[in-house]
Amino acid sequence: MGIRIFFAALLALASIGVAAQTTGLFTYNGGYFIKAGDYWTEYRPADKDGVWATYTQYNDEENYYQISNSSCSLSIPKADKNNFYIWKNNEWEVIYTTKHVYDYFDDQSREIYAYNQGGYFVRDGGTWREYRPDKKAGVWATYSQYKEDDNYYYMRSTVSEVCVPKEERNDFYLLNDGEWMKCYTTSAIYDPYGIYDFVIDYEYYRVADADGMLQDFKSPAKLCFSRDGTGLIVCGHGNFKFQFNAILTTVYTGSDTISGFKLCPDADNEDKYVFVFPDWCIVNIEDTCEYMNLNDGNYRGLFDEVIGLIESNTFFDE
Repeated sequence: MGIRIFFAALLALASIGVAAQTTGLFTYNGGYFIKAGDYWTEYRPADKDGVWATYTQYNDEENYYQISNSSCSLSIPKADKNNFYIWKNNEWEVIYTTKHVYDYFDDQSREIYAYNQGGYFVRDGGTWREYRPDKKAGVWATYSQYKEDDNYYYMRSTVSEVCVPKEERNDFYLLNDGEWMKCYTTSAIYDPYGIYDFVIDYEYYRVADADGMLQDFKSPAKLCFSRDGTGLIVCGHGNFKFQFNAILTTVYTGSDTISGFKLCPDADNEDKYVFVFPDWCIVNIEDTCEYMNLNDGNYRGLFDEVIGLIESNTFFDE
């Protein structure tokens, strides 16, 4: 009897461990939830960079999960046919229209490109991972991006070449016998950096103090900026928005001592970097420094100048 009871207890503990690892991606118009056991996070990329809200699961029904935080209680659908609900005025009211439910999600990136045929792509810099939870738990395929244009990202794996859309109005394509053929219809795209015209991925970044002393942080970073003059630094210190103004190109003398960020796209070649400050920017190529003074509002000129410097000096390998 004792042995049977002990064995049953082991099985119970094992089942609890499995349940705690249950994951999922639950998408709606404008945002999504990620499940990690009983811990849930909500993201609304158009409204906020990073996590919108966190929740704890308190119930699990046949068709819904119930989650709550200090502000509200929500009911999350387990299937596409049902919608998201909020507990309000002593009853459940629809809060979001469901796009798609995927019963697996375990990725660090939050740049998600989902399709209606049961899967999604996750962008991680120049690396892309495809997931098809209905066929496999875990990564279905890994791709390397080799170029992009205004509408698509282009990537390849060891067995195929895929074209992923930047906007929901376009669909996914597969290269077949030298021709692009539609393979998936788009469900949703959640890219917090998609509003920017240009995004540079870096292997690590440095922070400069007021005296110009640099401290290394061996974690990835991004530099995003657009023709409208807006910019964003994404790194372990947080997300920092800045505003480009005008452009005046001179040789940097090193006399300024304002705090800023040095972002290095290639850890093996520290001579290539972008140095960003609240009101000016340096693009350094080998021993040449281009100093961008940002004061008069010529946004398009600045954008074109920075992009020209970066592209002409092979920040990226095609």
